[in-house]
Amino acid sequence: MSSDPTDSPDSTATEDATDAAVSRRDFVKAVGAFGVVAGATGTTVDIDTNDLWTDDKQHYVGNDISDYDASDVIHTTCGQCNTFCPVKVRIDDGDAPGEYSSLIRKLAGNPYSFLNTQPFGQVPYGSDPNEVATGDLDGSGDVASDRWSVSGGRICLKGQAGIQTAYDTYRVRKPMKRVGPRGSGKWQTISWKRAIEEIVEGDEKQGHPGIREMWAFAPKEAVMSDWEAVQSGRMAKAAFDDKWQDSLIDTDHPDLGPKANQLVDVGGFRRNFIRNRLWNQGLGSKNSFHHAGTCGFSSVMGSVRSYAGKKKRQFADIENCEYLLVWGTNPLVANKGPTWLAPKLTNAMQSGMRMDVVDPRLSKTAEKAEKWVPVDPGADGALALGMARWIIEHDRHDRTYLTNPSKSAATNDDEPTWSDATHLVRVDAEAGPKARAGDVGLAPSGGDAADDFVVVDGETGSPRPASETESSVLDVDITVDGERLRSVWNLYRERVFEHTIDEYAEMARVSRDTIAEIADEFSGHGKRAAIMTYRGPAKHTNGFYNIRAIATLQHLTGNYDWKGGQITPYAGYDTMSGRYDLGTVPDGRSPWGISLVRGGTNYEETTLFDRDGGYPAKRPWFPVAPPQATQEIYGSAKDGYPYPIKALFIRPYSNNHVMSVPGGDAITDIIGDTDTIPLVVASDTVIGETSKYADYILPEPTYLERWENFGTYPNKRLADEKISQPAVKVVPDARPFEEVLIDMWKRMDLPGVGDGAILDASGNRHPLNTAEDFYVKLAANIAYDRTPVPDASDEERKTFRRAHEKGLGDHFDLNRWKRAVTPAEWRKVVTVLNRGGRFEEPVDGYADDYTEHGHDYPHAERGGDRSNAYDGEHMRYRLE
Repeated sequence: MSSDPTDSPDSTATEDATDAAVSRRDFVKAVGAFGVVAGATGTTVDIDTNDLWTDDKQHYVGNDISDYDASDVIHTTCGQCNTFCPVKVRIDDGDAPGEYSSLIRKLAGNPYSFLNTQPFGQVPYGSDPNEVATGDLDGSGDVASDRWSVSGGRICLKGQAGIQTAYDTYRVRKPMKRVGPRGSGKWQTISWKRAIEEIVEGDEKQGHPGIREMWAFAPKEAVMSDWEAVQSGRMAKAAFDDKWQDSLIDTDHPDLGPKANQLVDVGGFRRNFIRNRLWNQGLGSKNSFHHAGTCGFSSVMGSVRSYAGKKKRQFADIENCEYLLVWGTNPLVANKGPTWLAPKLTNAMQSGMRMDVVDPRLSKTAEKAEKWVPVDPGADGALALGMARWIIEHDRHDRTYLTNPSKSAATNDDEPTWSDATHLVRVDAEAGPKARAGDVGLAPSGGDAADDFVVVDGETGSPRPASETESSVLDVDITVDGERLRSVWNLYRERVFEHTIDEYAEMARVSRDTIAEIADEFSGHGKRAAIMTYRGPAKHTNGFYNIRAIATLQHLTGNYDWKGGQITPYAGYDTMSGRYDLGTVPDGRSPWGISLVRGGTNYEETTLFDRDGGYPAKRPWFPVAPPQATQEIYGSAKDGYPYPIKALFIRPYSNNHVMSVPGGDAITDIIGDTDTIPLVVASDTVIGETSKYADYILPEPTYLERWENFGTYPNKRLADEKISQPAVKVVPDARPFEEVLIDMWKRMDLPGVGDGAILDASGNRHPLNTAEDFYVKLAANIAYDRTPVPDASDEERKTFRRAHEKGLGDHFDLNRWKRAVTPAEWRKVVTVLNRGGRFEEPVDGYADDYTEHGHDYPHAERGGDRSNAYDGEHMRYRLE
C-alpha cells in the first residue's frame, strides 16, 4: 500500500498550494503534539502532508510593513568582519529603554554602494535620500511586483548580527581597574578621569609607573651624530651617556632608539589616526602593530614582491572572465566579501564562466566548482610550478608580453603592463642584482641611463638598455666582459624544470592529469583567465613562496589589467589629504630605532650583533619584511629582546591575540606577568580572552557607535571610499580609543593633539580635541577629491539632523560636527555622510541611464567610452 496520503480515499489531491490541508507553521506545531501522543499510545496519526513543502506564488512578499523615510536611516560601514560592507542602519521610531539613545530596527546593505547591490547597479549618487529610503526612486525596482528593491542592498547574516554586537549584555560599560592578580577577574569600576590619571601618572597601590615616567624621546640625527663622535674619539662615552641616558633605551646600543619605543600599541583599525598620527608622530614610538601580522602578512608580501607596482592581492575581473581559478580562498562565504563576490561568481558561472577551486577542504565554493583540486596543505607552490612547466612545455606562455622589457614597448603592443622576464641578472655578483646599463658599459656611470635595466635586443642580438628596446630576447645566458649574465626568464625556467610534472604532482598529492587540465584551462583563454588567491596558500612557513609561485603563473599569460583578467584597482578618493592634511603632525616626531619585532632591519648592521657574538641570534630577525610579525611581540617581551617593553596598549576587539596569534596559549603567562609588562591597558567592547589580563579595561564603542575609515577593496572596478559614523549610543560612557589618547597626550603635552594640531591646505591650523575634529575633515577630503560632490540641499541637511538626533539623542552635537569644517564644506560633508561614503558610478551620465534602463542593466559593460570601469579591452584603474 502506498504511504502517500493522496492515495487515501479520504484525501483530495489538489494542484493549488493554497488549498493544502495545513500550513507549514501549523504542521510544525502539530508535529510536537502528535509526537507526544504517538510516543504515549503508539497510535498512528493520519495527516495530509500534500504540498507542505511548496510555497505560495507570492511567498516572501508581505504587507506587514511600517512606513519610514530618510530621517530614520543612517548610512555607515559594517565592522563585523574585514570586508567592511557599507550598510544602512534603520533607527527605531519608539523610545529606547534604559541608557540606549535608540534601538536599531534593522541593518541592510547601502544602496548607494556598488558593493551591496550586485549583480545590479547601485542607485545614482545624487539620488534624493528620501526617495531612496522609501523605494520611490525610478529604476530601483518595486517590492510588490519584483520582490526586491534597491532601497536596501545586500547584507550577510554576520552583518545583520551587528545589532547583537552593539546591544550585547556583556558590554564593558565603565572604565575598570584590576584589583586582583592579572586574569583573576577582580575589577573595580572607576571614573574616566581617574583611569587617565593613573595610566599617565602611575598608581602606587597597583604598583605600576605611569607612561609619563616611562616615556622619553630624542631625535635620531642628534643622537647618532654624537654616537659617531664617540666612535671616532671626538666625544667621550661618559659624556654621551650623561647626555642621553634619560632618553635612550640603552646608551651602549643607541640604535635601539628612544624609550618611547618601549610603549607598544596593538590594534587593527583606525591606523591612520592612532598609529600614524598619535603613536608614531605624537609619542615618537616605532612600535604600533596592526592586524596584518595576524591575518596573512606572508600573502601580502608574496604579492608585493611579485610586482613593481602596488599590488597586495590577486583578484579577477569576474564579470568578463572565461576561466577563474580560485586558489585557497572561499569567496562565496568569506573573503572580500560574500555580499559582493557571491552574486558576481554565481552569475558569471551561469553565463558560462568555468570556475575551478584549489583547496584542501571541500569548501562551499569548491562545491560549486567544475573541478575541485584538493592540494596537500602547503604544497601550493609545487602545484603552481607543475602548471608552469606544463604551460612552458606546450608553448602556451605569451611571448609577446614577456618580451616587452619596458613601458614604452608594452604601450606599442597595446599591453597595459610589462614584464622583467628579459632583464639580465649578474648571477655571479654578490646578491645577484640585475645588470644596469652603467655596469656593462652601455651608459656613462652617473649618467641619466646608467641605472636602466639591460636586455638583449631582439633585432640586433646585442645588450641594450631596456627603455630603448622594442622587443628583447627571452632566454639569455651570455658573458659580457668576462661576467656571466642570465635573463630572469632563463633563471625562472631553470627553477621550474628542476622537477618533472609527475614529481610536482606527487609533492602536491594531485594527479598529473589534474595539473595538465587546469594548466590547459588557465592558459587556454588568452587574457580572460585569472587566479583569485588569498590566505590559504600563505598561512604556512613557506607561504611567501607559494604566493610568489602562483603570481608567476599570471606573469606567463600577461593578464594584468585586461578585461576578464587580473585586476588591481586600488581606486578610491583622497582621505588624508586635500582640504586638510590629516597625515602630518605639525612639529611631530619621527619614530626611529629597532622595532620590537625586528622587521626591516639587518641584524648584522646592529650593535647587538657584536654584543651577542653574531649568530645564532636570540630571536629571529626579518630584514626584508615590514615590522608586523605579531607573533613575536610577546616572546620578545618575555626575553626582553631586543629590549624590554614597559607598557602595552591593546584593542582586542579587533586583535584578540590570545585567540588568533600563533602560540596564543603561551601569551597568557607572558601578558599576565607584571614584571614582563609593567602596564597593560585594553580598550575593548567586552571582557575578552586577551583583555581579561589587562590592568585597565576601557569601554570601547562598537562600530555602530563610532567613526572609522576602512580601507578600500582591491577587487572592484570602480572607485569608492567608505566612512563609518556614529548611528546610536548604546553605552553612554564608551569612548573611542583615539579620544582617550587625545586626553592622555594633552596631559603629557605631546604634539598631534589640542590646539593647532591639524593643518589645512593653506597652512592654517585647527584643533584636534575629539574624533569629529578628525573624521569630519576626512569626509571633506573625500567630498572635494576629483569633481567635488554636490552640496546637500536644505531639506537634505534637515534630514541629516533629524536622523542623527533620532539615533544619537543627546549624544549628537550638531554644532560640534559643523565646527570641524567651513560652512561651505559642511554642505558637501553632509552629502558624503548621508550616503555612507562616496561611490563612483559605472558610467558618466548614470542618473539618466538608470532612470531609462533601471537597476538590472549592465551599465559598465555597455557604457562604451562613458564606462568608468573599462578603457576598451583594458581596466580603467591599472597596476601603477
